[in-house]
Amino acid sequence: MFISEMFSGKGVPHIKKNDALAHTQANKSAFSTLHLYMTFSSKTDFFGRTSGVGFLVTMLLLFCAVPSVATGGSFIDPRDNKKYHTVKIDTQTWMAENLNYAATGSVCYANDSTNCVKYGRLYNWDTAAAACPAGWHLPSENEWEILVQNTGYNAAGKNLKDSPPSWNGTNKFGFSALPGGRRDASGSFDSVGTVGRWWTATKNGNFARNRNMNSKYESAHWSNDTKALGLSVRCVQDTSSFFIDPRDNKKYRTVKIGIQIWMAENLNYAAASSVCYKNDSTYCNTYGRLYNWATAMTACPTGWHLPSDAEWTALTDFVGGDSTAGTKLKSKEGWNGTDDFDFSALPGGSRVTVSNFYGVGAYGIWWTATESESNAFSRYMNLNGEDVLKYSNTKALGLSVRCLKDL
Repeated sequence: MFISEMFSGKGVPHIKKNDALAHTQANKSAFSTLHLYMTFSSKTDFFGRTSGVGFLVTMLLLFCAVPSVATGGSFIDPRDNKKYHTVKIDTQTWMAENLNYAATGSVCYANDSTNCVKYGRLYNWDTAAAACPAGWHLPSENEWEILVQNTGYNAAGKNLKDSPPSWNGTNKFGFSALPGGRRDASGSFDSVGTVGRWWTATKNGNFARNRNMNSKYESAHWSNDTKALGLSVRCVQDTSSFFIDPRDNKKYRTVKIGIQIWMAENLNYAAASSVCYKNDSTYCNTYGRLYNWATAMTACPTGWHLPSDAEWTALTDFVGGDSTAGTKLKSKEGWNGTDDFDFSALPGGSRVTVSNFYGVGAYGIWWTATESESNAFSRYMNLNGEDVLKYSNTKALGLSVRCLKDL
């Protein structure tokens, strides 16, 4: 029985079993601190603003991988000296207010500056993509998904929306989401006070993804809309996550996608039997080395491993399924991906025989740790396709390697 199932009384947030499961996949045996907030009478919000007399009781319980406790701060935008509350939720630091930077192409709701003061400005997608200050950025679809998972999943809308009188949420994590409405493509305005919509950096053809919260619902929903809409912007702070391989001191960028942490570059460790494409070291600098399967199985550094077929499937499922995962995982540089999740897959080609190399710039193919009779499974992305394909290859081929961090 989940400990969270024992707490569903008045004033205590009840964590559903499915929500608890979503937070325990990373390490089912790990313990962390659960903060249950019980607010009586009137409320005090995350930043200490009060309405009436109230108090906050914090109960600390040991429990497995529950939603993170948030910590607050502030940031001054050097472009216009506006000050923003910030909040750190798990590993992400967000502005806890909608952006109010007067970039060209942005507007106040109903062209009324008092709405900008309260709700921030509304931006078309092209303007939003470059509107955040240095050190901050428009969050990707993945970064919003991580936030939602860390704040209650199906109840994330309720937990992220500001509390009354500003809106009808609990503001449990200090995110203070506000219903800033939108400007439609024709220039009309609607939904202020009832709906908040925030752009993501993730494109989908001529459209772009956004998160929205509604006064009627406790969840936070996805939408896919024309880039001409005017929506709100929440900036998230840049993070630089790296790993240095102690064997050769090479530095690799890393990325967290769902509960997995991947190297965001192809492995370039000079293990015996590994080669550079066409035996030219300049290819290794860009695409990493090519490994036969036996070498790939032991090539990752301590604390990392060659991912299994199931782990690759978990990745492609998380980003939306095999049929579109290729586009989302491929790098913007070097070929035609959108790199929505900062995985930055590159087309490193393959070695077919000792002296025959094919496909650099056209396809990328990566070993899995899973055997298929006398062969082994791989994952394949092509310049001309949006999908990620699964192949069974002879183990003698030279393919790329992406290492996955041990849980």
